[in-house]
Amino acid sequence: MRGRILVVDDEVEMLVSLKKILSRQGFTVEGTTEPEAAIAMIATGAFDLLLTDLKMPGMDGVELLKRVKQIQPDLIVIILTGYARVDTAVAAMKEGAFDYLEKPFSPSQIELVVRRALSHHRLETENLLLRARIEEQFGLDRIVGKSPEMLEVFELVRKVARSDMNVLVIGESGTGKELIANAIHLNSARREKPFIPVDCGAIVGTLMESELFGYVKGSFTGANTNKRGLIEMADGGTLFLDELGELSPSLQVKLLRTLQERKFRPVGGSHFVSVDIRIVGATNRNLREAVKAGTFREDLYHRLN
Repeated sequence: MRGRILVVDDEVEMLVSLKKILSRQGFTVEGTTEPEAAIAMIATGAFDLLLTDLKMPGMDGVELLKRVKQIQPDLIVIILTGYARVDTAVAAMKEGAFDYLEKPFSPSQIELVVRRALSHHRLETENLLLRARIEEQFGLDRIVGKSPEMLEVFELVRKVARSDMNVLVIGESGTGKELIANAIHLNSARREKPFIPVDCGAIVGTLMESELFGYVKGSFTGANTNKRGLIEMADGGTLFLDELGELSPSLQVKLLRTLQERKFRPVGGSHFVSVDIRIVGATNRNLREAVKAGTFREDLYHRLN
């Protein structure tokens, strides 16, 4: 996942270090020690993320955050501070910061926060674009003139959308499974709540568990703050699990328990989080054969299908 990042820090050594770290991780990075220069750069260039120090002469990171949000409202901003206080973090979050990171931090910590921020922003952007595309192409009040096959698909979508059951969509890659999932969501009682897509084949192991269920501060190296998982973000709406056949056995168990009990515990957490979600799963695999082979849980298969 590449992105164009602007780093602002009045300490030259820190600025150079951050640029090296992020460049090695594949990002396009520019930097400046002057907040005013940063504002001018954002006004004339397209950046995906701003990484700014909190304490700087002339203009602090929160003020810079306010200024750049006026220019580019969707810019991701992460605050760096050696003076981490709860009130400072809250103030930055209220002004639209995605996260803050306390100095000193390791290269892996900065990479984790940056990649998570870019991933979250990408999901939000894709969700908005996909919703507009669905409303244009899959609004069930606009199906006049469609082929008989598509009319049949739309009718099935309408019937499924009326219920609140979990749904499994099966089809080859590129056949529009996510469009169908979003059409189900937009024609359901959950349409005003989030539609959260997850590519189960893109992230593996414990990272997928953290993405789905979130984590609490201190649960593992780099977990400097609490993070809501995608399941919690989908509360009240629809969670679309693309290629769910790729989920590990342990994640299948945790997902099944979440569906059964309507609650879960974040990674490293001691308290349960209650959720009300509908799952639309999609796969290009034959899950019946996977159940027979023992690679996919039969109880989860029936819960989703």
